[in-house]
Amino acid sequence: MALVAALVAAPAAAAPPDPPPAGPPAAGPPPAAASPVDSPAAPGSPAGEPPAGEPPAITPARRAAAIALAAIPGLAVPGLGARVVGERRAARQLLALRAIGLGMMVVGGVPLLVTYGSAKLVVPGVHLSVAGSGLFLVGWWADVYAAAGGGAGAPRRRAPIELVADATWIDDEFHGGRELIGVGGRGHRGRWTLAGRVAGAHDGALAQARVDAAARVWRPDARATGSGVDVRAAIDAIRDGDDDLVTVTGELAARGRLHLGDLDRALAGSFVELDAGLGLQAVDYRAGDADLAGVLISRFAGGVFLPCARGEVAVFYDHRRDTLAGGLPAGRAAGFFGSVGATAEVAITPTWIAAAAVEFGSARLATLGVRRGLR
Repeated sequence: MALVAALVAAPAAAAPPDPPPAGPPAAGPPPAAASPVDSPAAPGSPAGEPPAGEPPAITPARRAAAIALAAIPGLAVPGLGARVVGERRAARQLLALRAIGLGMMVVGGVPLLVTYGSAKLVVPGVHLSVAGSGLFLVGWWADVYAAAGGGAGAPRRRAPIELVADATWIDDEFHGGRELIGVGGRGHRGRWTLAGRVAGAHDGALAQARVDAAARVWRPDARATGSGVDVRAAIDAIRDGDDDLVTVTGELAARGRLHLGDLDRALAGSFVELDAGLGLQAVDYRAGDADLAGVLISRFAGGVFLPCARGEVAVFYDHRRDTLAGGLPAGRAAGFFGSVGATAEVAITPTWIAAAAVEFGSARLATLGVRRGLR
């Protein structure tokens, strides 16, 4: 909902002006090419200045200063870097995005703090706090991105069917090093997407299977900018022979992605992604006991599309602690945080895609894989 509100509240990015109508060229000799040193000045303006209505050129020194200001004081002053390079509209949009995020953090986090994590407030409080943190932090990072000049990346057009093979290395203090070899596939048609994956260790001590289904329920318009909201359902099963247990988790969640270029073209090529949902997990201990518990699904990510629509790179925070990565210890506070990580996919050819991911929680995970698109 936060992504929908941000899109609705912000006007569409300014479109470039229409080209003049075609016509016969004017009579006379062609104009001489402008010298890169002696560029033409607007009538009435001093020589060497840009024509009226055009933004001044950004020098390397000014660009570096904007990046530094966006990265350090920009954490507290939204849109500072974009404003320094003359992108005032982008600065206003980032101010609004981060204000929404800060408001969600306050509305969700303060009641949890005051009530010491009341069970009645955990679900809405954590969802609001995590989503608000995502909007606030990605808005800060997007300011650095705009100050650096932004980009023109676009989402990769996925093949209707993709086959996947990957290898995952897992390391934690209790089990030491383990590995999984996985195969899977993904297909989509219209608004529907279905994916599945199975993976196992060479000694059979660890195995995982997962099935995901998703439906696109909203997108701002017919443009393929990457913005939209999906509702997804999943079943995930893990058998851990070392711990002598089996877990089966059912999930239902919404995932929204906002291409920040829909807010302003200075932010084109960057995006923010939010997940919110619930799950139900059954744990079967081979000793004879079993548990049934709820799972809170809350996640945010921010990233950029690669040039020429060749893929994307993103960093994320996942509040779940029941995955193979586990969660980071909260220090003196009770309990755990979630995990942090990064993902990347790069199209090597139109049909072959390389993918990689790392994740850090109570365990460390690294995954390398390859995908083959079938059209």
